[in-house]
Order: sequence, then structure tokens, then C-alpha cells
Amino acid sequence: MTGTTDAETLTGVRDCLSGLAEGCMRWLGRNMPYFDPFSPSSPLPENRRVKAALELAIFCHRWEKLKPDDELFHEATALLRAIFLRPEFVELMDTHGDVHAGSQRIVYVALAPRSDLREAVLARLTEDGYLSPQGKSAYAQLETRYYADKANLEHTLESYRDLAAKSLLGTPPAPPVSTGTAYALTHTAFFLGDYGHRDMGLPADVRERAERAVCSMLDSSADEDLWDLTSELLITLASLGGDVLATPSGRAGIRCLARAQRADGAIPGRSAASGVPLSLPPGRFFRRCYHTTLVTALMTLAVR
Repeated sequence: MTGTTDAETLTGVRDCLSGLAEGCMRWLGRNMPYFDPFSPSSPLPENRRVKAALELAIFCHRWEKLKPDDELFHEATALLRAIFLRPEFVELMDTHGDVHAGSQRIVYVALAPRSDLREAVLARLTEDGYLSPQGKSAYAQLETRYYADKANLEHTLESYRDLAAKSLLGTPPAPPVSTGTAYALTHTAFFLGDYGHRDMGLPADVRERAERAVCSMLDSSADEDLWDLTSELLITLASLGGDVLATPSGRAGIRCLARAQRADGAIPGRSAASGVPLSLPPGRFFRRCYHTTLVTALMTLAVR
């Protein structure tokens, strides 16, 4: 009896990735109306509706780079356009944004269609000094700069090169790494690498050191069935230029998510420990599962 060849292993992981992509997209398509914050059937509390819509917009922005001619893509972008052109959406940000209001506004300005409403939100950001580095950590500057550049806004934020050097990717933490630190590292990679779409510009030795750290975190998150973090770390590995399908840690992460995926395509929660019961009504299930399913779909775009 012969062992599994590298080619067979690669084919198996590719099949897992394809299954994840198809399933997540199918589930998102069936549940797209729930992303509408103004739908009477929305299962989300008001303080989470803005976040869900903005997360869908980030996903579609990354998906658009692949130039999709896909019915679901057109449905999602049409829904987002209608949402973003409603004054009530800005009112939701003002009412429920709290400490995240500035962050939500800059995402909105970057991804919403041009309109008087968008210009009013931009004016508020400018008046509040949000586009300056004052009082911002390197991480907060990086997030602001990423979306400010997408919106072609003038700002006085530090360069990507300087911010990268100060970031967790510039000096990766030694294990064991807390979950909060791991998430801060993944989001740093999202902003520097545009969710796997552009080269981060890191020096080769820094990139290699960061990739080793990410693979170590991936091994741990896959072993512990931390599905949401595993998806984000896979995007990070792809953003660093790593060949996810050829990397043992990347393969382990993809297999972990494939095992977690339900027959309907959803990833049932952020982790096995907080897994969502299959008996939940559809709306409550969406509330608990949409984020990780969306992030996993985003991962399949980045890896492909």
C-alpha cells in the first residue's frame, strides 16, 4: 500500500478550498436580506447592523478585484448602494458607533458611492481631526490610512513603510500569543496587504520571520478549532506572499475549516467551543454565524 503523494494532498486541499468557497457563497446568497439594517426581519440588534453592512462592503470590495460577473456579487453591491444612500444609515453610525464611530465613518467614506451624504460624513471626519496622526497608535494610523487612501483623501498619517516597521508584523510576538494579539496582527496584515491583493513591501527577512510566526499561530488555532481566527490567519499568510496550499500550516487551516463547514455552507460560529446549535431559527443562526462565514469566504478569495 502506497502513501498519499504530494499531488494527491494538494488536490485534496484544493477540493477543500473549493468546497469552502462554494458553500460560503451559497449560504451568504440565501441570507443576503439579513444584511439590510432596515429590513423588518433583520435579526441583528441595532448596534451591530452598521458593522454587518460594512463587513459585507469590505468583502465585496475585495471580491470586485477579481472582476466577477456573478449574480450574487451584483445583488450584494446593489443592496449596499441602497443602504449607503439612506440618511438613516449615517444616523445608525452616529447613534451606535460609540468608540468605533470614527472607524466606521472612514470605512463608509472609502466604500460608499459619492453623494452629498458621503461628503457630509467626510466633512465631519475632517473637522474631528480624524485624518491626522495625533493621538493614534501605529495600528490606528494604519487602519485610517488604508481607508483614507482608498477614498483618495489628503491626510498627514505616517507612511506604510514606517507603520509596518512599528507593527506586529515588523516585530512578530513570541509564542504563546494571546487571541487579542493574534487578531491585531491579522488586521495589520489586512491593511498592509489589502486583504492579499498587494505586496506589503516588507524586507525579505522581516517577511520570512512574520510568516514563521503566522504559521505557528495557524497550527495552534487549527488545533483548537478557532475557526474565525484560522480564517484570518490564512488571509494573513496569503497577504505575506506565502503559498498557502503548499504550506503545512496553511493546509491544516483549510482542512480545519472544511471540517467545520455545515452542509448548508455556513461556518457555525467563531470556534468549536462556541459553536452554534443547529436547532436555532434562521435569523438567530445568522446573527451568530455570518461573521465567520463571511471571513471564510474572504479567505477563499485571498488564497485563490
